[in-house]
Amino acid sequence: SALTLYYSNQSYAQTQVELDLEKVIAIAKNQNLEIKSASVDHHISLEDIRERQEDRLPNVQLHALYSRVTNISEFQNGIKHKPTVTRINPEIYDLTSNFNVPIYNGNQINNQIKIAKIAAEIAHYQEAETINTVYLQSAFIFLEICKLQELQKLIIESVSEEKDRLKEFTVINEKGVITKNEIYRAELQLAQRE
Repeated sequence: SALTLYYSNQSYAQTQVELDLEKVIAIAKNQNLEIKSASVDHHISLEDIRERQEDRLPNVQLHALYSRVTNISEFQNGIKHKPTVTRINPEIYDLTSNFNVPIYNGNQINNQIKIAKIAAEIAHYQEAETINTVYLQSAFIFLEICKLQELQKLIIESVSEEKDRLKEFTVINEKGVITKNEIYRAELQLAQRE
């Protein structure tokens, strides 16, 4: 069944949109923060697996340095006297490297990979659970709104019938067939339903 709702999408203006259950679930899937958070957690756990697997690879570091300097002028007797010039090697080259290979770590890397895979699987199931929970909540709220709209229609219809009944009673009362109490009772019932 279709449902007409006032739906606000990150703006202050409300527009009237006709929604059905599929549209409601699609909106919930795209805009629910719990689903987005669970999806991010799942992607983080997958990235953690990749990082743990990269621990098996060798770690290579390379550092290079080149600098050029000039001679140093020292004023030992003050600024007014001639400086002493110290000659130094004008160019410096530096190249260092570091190479680390994890040969044996007591199966620690494999255990960390297994733990990361289990955490990723748990995150996947939690994401699926969150999505299903949001779908169920959306469907429940949608059906509750549909039920309330149908109830509102029934109440409006009932009030209309009570008004017609009250008109009939006033016409019959003018002819003297029913008493004033029955008209008051009909007015009371109408007021309660309104």
